Amino acid sequence: MLAVRLILAAVFAVSAAAKAIAPRRTRDAARDLGVPGRLAPAVAVVLPAAEIGVAVLLAVTPTVATGAAAASALM
Repeated sequence: MLAVRLILAAVFAVSAAAKAIAPRRTRDAARDLGVPGRLAPAVAVVLPAAEIGVAVLLAVTPTVATGAAAASALM
């Protein structure tokens, strides 16, 4: 189970890094998915931060349940 948890944490970390590196593309993608234009810039900042948080929660054993719930909410 540890390996699966760490792989999922890595997926969230890589996803967050990709979004953080290209915030304009993240904002445009959010708009394309139906996020109102005025909220898209906030999504481009908050979503990568949330994904990093989920990655950390999944990687630390005492917070796995919270991380799993947060990961489910993001999906």
